[in-house]
Amino acid sequence: MIALLFALFTLAMLLARRENLLPAYAVFALALGLGLFWFNHHMSSPLSIQL
Repeated sequence: MIALLFALFTLAMLLARRENLLPAYAVFALALGLGLFWFNHHMSSPLSIQL
């Protein structure tokens, strides 16, 4: 999943560099939304620490 996020952010930067701004914004928003979902998923899972 992290590799997918990096790939999407890289694609967004490459699209912005080529001045395809609308697709760059769309890919960036998609990557940002997936990143927030992924981080929220990990933040809300309980820790199973046994000492």
